[in-house]
Amino acid sequence: MKYFLVVVMLMSAHVTKADIYKCKNEKGAVTFQDSPCSGMKSSEAAIPTKSISYPATSAAEIDNINSQFSRKRIAIEGDAKYETQISACLNLIKENSKEDYNFVVKHIGIIKQNPKSGMQAWKTPPVFLFSNKSAFHSLTWCAGGIAHDAYHSYLFKANKVEGEKYPPYETWAGFSAERKCNKYQISVMRKIGGSESDITYLINQDGTHGDTNKDGKIDASDREGVDW
Repeated sequence: MKYFLVVVMLMSAHVTKADIYKCKNEKGAVTFQDSPCSGMKSSEAAIPTKSISYPATSAAEIDNINSQFSRKRIAIEGDAKYETQISACLNLIKENSKEDYNFVVKHIGIIKQNPKSGMQAWKTPPVFLFSNKSAFHSLTWCAGGIAHDAYHSYLFKANKVEGEKYPPYETWAGFSAERKCNKYQISVMRKIGGSESDITYLINQDGTHGDTNKDGKIDASDREGVDW
């Protein structure tokens, strides 16, 4: 039985500045944003946009890490600007909710730059293909998208039946699964300061966004219509 990439929701992306700023809100919580902090000159406190490198890991080590769910970091595969953006999005989750950060790290092993987004939950470790359009919409949307697909990966593992390679598709990637992932995405975005417009957008979704050809199901034919 073939399994297809799980799709993630997005809104139209806008141009993103190269610098990322680490700020503190009135409650003292750390946030990351694309524009300078209030009262700060643009040259101050910007997070450098240098490439983030990760140590090489053998296939045997990856298998062991995935089976034990003991990863402490997620590998990022993409250009320098992409790696910096994804790192900032992950840090945003970590700074605001270590519980959710640990959940994400447990269920995603690699985030990979790709023209179309989708979750390859069956791979070892699980690979999240994440497009520039979604990743650069905003830091909070990027972080929420990562959380969304970490939940897809969780559902894949949670619904596997002993002796079967894959769980029933509907349990981890169908319409009902999308609604569960949306719910988790909303909870994370509220913790990290996601915009009300983005959260309202998610609340109004019914889980069928991946059915791009509107034939009542999600399958390979829907991939052509994915623009996120």
